[in-house]
Amino acid sequence: MTDATAVAQAADELRAAARVHKRSAAASRQKARELMQKAEELEAFCRDAGITIQTQPRKAESHDDN
Repeated sequence: MTDATAVAQAADELRAAARVHKRSAAASRQKARELMQKAEELEAFCRDAGITIQTQPRKAESHDDN
C-alpha cells in the first residue's frame, strides 16, 4: 500500500467515524428534547392536579462539542 493510499484510507475511515458520531449526537439531542417534553408534561399534570412540586432551576444548555 502506498503512502497516498494509506492516507486516503485513513481519511475515509475518519469521515465514516465522523458520520457515525454525528448521527449519535443527533439521536442524543432528540432524546434530550423528548425527555424535556416529558418533564414539562409531568410538571403541567402536577400543576393541574394541584400538586406542588419543587423543581431544580434549569441549567443553560451547553453547545460545546467537547
